[in-house]
Amino acid sequence: MKILVTGATGFIGKTLCKELLDHGHQLIVLSRSEKKAKSVFGNSVEVVEGDLLNTVPNLIGRKIDAVVHLAGDSIASGRWTPNKKEAIRKSRILGTENLVTALNALGGSGPSVLISANAVGYYGDRGDEILSESAKAGEGFLAEVCRDWERAVISRSAGRRVVIFRMGMVLGKEGGVLRQMLPVFRRGFGAVLGSGRQWVSWIHIDDLCKVIELALSKPWRGVIHAAAPEPVMNKQLSKSLGRALRRPVLLKIPEVILNLVFGEMAQVLLASQRVEPAFLKTEGFGYSYPQMDQALLNIISDKSQ
Repeated sequence: MKILVTGATGFIGKTLCKELLDHGHQLIVLSRSEKKAKSVFGNSVEVVEGDLLNTVPNLIGRKIDAVVHLAGDSIASGRWTPNKKEAIRKSRILGTENLVTALNALGGSGPSVLISANAVGYYGDRGDEILSESAKAGEGFLAEVCRDWERAVISRSAGRRVVIFRMGMVLGKEGGVLRQMLPVFRRGFGAVLGSGRQWVSWIHIDDLCKVIELALSKPWRGVIHAAAPEPVMNKQLSKSLGRALRRPVLLKIPEVILNLVFGEMAQVLLASQRVEPAFLKTEGFGYSYPQMDQALLNIISDKSQ
């Protein structure tokens, strides 16, 4: 299968592309920097240089079977200033609109399936409520961005099989929140955030890549939760990481401090999303890492990551 991947040089993209290449797929990487893409993948992929924020990429003449759309500005890097919020929104909404416009211009040679990332931030702060794929969108900036992101995909992709993965916190050593947490916890400064009772939905990056690859070939469509079957509270996540590193977790950072330090971005750390991967359970998906302790031990002991 010939697959176009956006966000390929990011945390998830690098791992996913390696898996797809190992399984015999051909990849076209859409990147703002051909040099950066080549430094990551060498000559194993075809690179199309383009910035989805500013242009509709020219894909004419290429036969593309499927697209995996992962591109988006990081939500967890720095305070959400007005400029940062605009960058987060534009990278997802405008970037997606430009991508789908380019795909539609291919006509009959365009992809039959589009897989797009999204996040469980779609639900806002929902306390202990158990959320299946049919749950309604929540409130707040991130929930609004996630909702509009999905609309940008669905409204412009008529006639194409669309799969949207609302992803939990992705666990892996090479990026994401865990990369920021590990150095702190290793020094013995690990902490519970806020009350510690906010639910964290998560998934090991290997399971996420496996789910995405399955969606390329299975007749799945619509919204799917990419999350492990056992969400944990923040205090459980912190304690599990402390156990895996053999470090104590004695500190607690009050919500007021997090709000002072991070501003509105603190909602990423404090919002509670107790997500149930109902669709994957129905499909009988076999998780390699269904439990948090197991996932963290694998990541911390894996020297290849």
